[in-house]
Amino acid sequence: MTMLTPDRFSVQALAALQRSAQIAARARAPLIASSHLMASVLQQKDGDAYGVLAALGHDPAAMAKRLADLFGSRQIVMWRDAKSDAAQSRLDPSMQNAIATTFAEAQAVGSPFATTRDLLVGTLDHPDHELAELLAEWQIDRNAVSQAPVSVYERGTTAVAEEQQHAREVRKRNRWRISPVFLGLVAAMAASGAWLYFQEDAHPIIVFVFVTLGWIVSLALHEFGHALAAYWGGDHSVDERGYLTLNPLK
Repeated sequence: MTMLTPDRFSVQALAALQRSAQIAARARAPLIASSHLMASVLQQKDGDAYGVLAALGHDPAAMAKRLADLFGSRQIVMWRDAKSDAAQSRLDPSMQNAIATTFAEAQAVGSPFATTRDLLVGTLDHPDHELAELLAEWQIDRNAVSQAPVSVYERGTTAVAEEQQHAREVRKRNRWRISPVFLGLVAAMAASGAWLYFQEDAHPIIVFVFVTLGWIVSLALHEFGHALAAYWGGDHSVDERGYLTLNPLK
């Protein structure tokens, strides 16, 4: 049995695959069929399949609406029960064959993951009864779809997840880094304080600067204490907003 693990799909293809189960559920279908997958692929506007179909002269939006209307008409005559709910994770033979072809298409071009175009080819090769009727009307050239220039470069879920994790780690490190603004204030306060210490007759302006800087630094430390207590209490929004950097401007 083919393993449908997320790392075997592009981000768009995985979203389309997951949406096909939702479409099947709304249509009260006992199994997830290739027609549900086709409807989902046609809705994935940021996917390669959508762009390829449009480039070949088709109207993916209108095609998606035809399928939506077809599935919607069932809801008044088909009823959901416990048995049909339990079957939502099961795949119709047309869907199983479409997935197998999807992976074969990806492997044929040396891709480590399947894209929405691969899913589209799979549904074209293995339509269920309802989709076959629509395909006879739409006249989509399977080979043209397979060989058309790439319209959108889809990325694998693994690579995207790794980049997102790295970005989160970088943001976290930056958020916990002491703000240069705070360090500058501390340095200025220390310099003005040292100058006052060695002067017998302190200038009022320097005194004012020292006191003001000291007040700002103490206020930043006070707010940092509140933010740190909130973070330890589970409110990680203070981290995301930069309240833990001691920046008085935050």
